[in-house]
Amino acid sequence: MPRKPSRVLPKAPAAETPATGRRQLGQQTRERVLDTAAGLILRGSVSATSISDLVRLARVPASSIYWHFGSKEGLVAAVAAAAVERWLAALPDPQSMPATGEARVVAGITGVTDALARDGQVVTLVTKVGVELGAGRHSALEVVRHARADVLEYGVRLFAPAFQDAAEAQARAAAMRMSMLLMATADGIAVNAATQGRGAVAADEYHALARLAVLLYRQECSQLVTRRGPARTRRAAR
Repeated sequence: MPRKPSRVLPKAPAAETPATGRRQLGQQTRERVLDTAAGLILRGSVSATSISDLVRLARVPASSIYWHFGSKEGLVAAVAAAAVERWLAALPDPQSMPATGEARVVAGITGVTDALARDGQVVTLVTKVGVELGAGRHSALEVVRHARADVLEYGVRLFAPAFQDAAEAQARAAAMRMSMLLMATADGIAVNAATQGRGAVAADEYHALARLAVLLYRQECSQLVTRRGPARTRRAAR
C-alpha cells in the first residue's frame, strides 16, 4: 500500500524581533525629521529653523533629534546630503546618451533639465544652504561643496564625448567650462526662486539651460577649430 504523502505546512513568517522593530521606527523618525527640516529651510532659512519647531511639527522629542543627528549642524548637513543624493540619483546615465556631437549635448541637457523640473525643491534647498552658510566651516557646507564637485565631474562625463574631434584634455576642459556656466545659471534660477519666497523653481524655468548648453557647445567647437588652425598652418609651412 503506498504511503500517504505527508502534509507540508506553509512556513510562518519570521517574527519581527524587537530590535528590528526599533530600527524601523528609528528610521521612520529620522526621515520624518529630515523632511520636516527640509520644509522649514525651504520656507525660511537655516538660521530660522529651530529644534523646538522640529519637535512640534515632526512630533518627536528633542532627544530623538539629537540622538540621530548630534546637533542642529549635523541635522542641516544630513538634510543637504539627503537632497544631494536624491537629485544625483535622478540624473541620466551618461553612457545612455548618443555617442558624440550636438545630439549628445541636447539629449544630456534634456535629461538634466527633466530631473531638475521633477524635483526643483532639491536644487533650491541645496543652493539655499550653500548661499546662506557662505564661506564658513559648517559641515553642511562641505556637503554642498562636494556635491558641486560631483555635478561638475558628471557634466564632464556627459559633455566631453561630444567633442569627438578634440584631444581628451581639450574635450574635458571644454566640457568643464560648459558645466560651470550651466551650474552658475541653474544656481541663479534657484536663488531667484528662493528670494521670491518660492519653495521650488517652476518646471519650465530650467528649460533655458537647454538652449544655453547648445550655444556653449557651438562656441567651444568654434574655439577648438580656431586653436587647431594656426597649428595646422605651422605644420604645413614646415
